[in-house]
Amino acid sequence: MATLLVADDDPSILSLTTDVLRAAGHVVHAVLDGALAIAVFELHQPSIQAVLMDVFMPGVDGVAAFQEIRRRRRDIPFLFVSGTLANLPVEVRAAPRVAVLTKPFHIVDLVAAVDQVLAFGAESAR
Repeated sequence: MATLLVADDDPSILSLTTDVLRAAGHVVHAVLDGALAIAVFELHQPSIQAVLMDVFMPGVDGVAAFQEIRRRRRDIPFLFVSGTLANLPVEVRAAPRVAVLTKPFHIVDLVAAVDQVLAFGAESAR
C-alpha cells in the first residue's frame, strides 16, 4: 500500500480518516493543521506518496500548505477534503494530480478517492 499525509483540524474526522486508511493497509502520518503538514512532509518527503488535506484550517490553511508542499515536490498527488470546496481556487482545483472529496463522505468514497490520487502518482512515475 502507500504512505499518506493527512491534515484536518477536526480531530474526529482526522481519527476516522486515519483509521479507515490504516485499515485499508496504508501508512498514515496524521496532523491537525497545515503548518504541521508542511513540517511532516519535510521530514518524510521521500516516502509520502499522496497528501489528503482539509481546505479550511486555522493558521496555515490547506491551500497555503498545498502551495508550500508542491514547491518542495511538484508531482505529489493531493486530495482536498472539505465541507465546501466552493472557495478552493480554480488554479488549485485544476492543478495536475489534484482531486476533491466533499464532507461528509462515505468510507467507500474516501478509499476510492485515495486510490484515484495514488493512480495519479503511478502515472507520474512512468
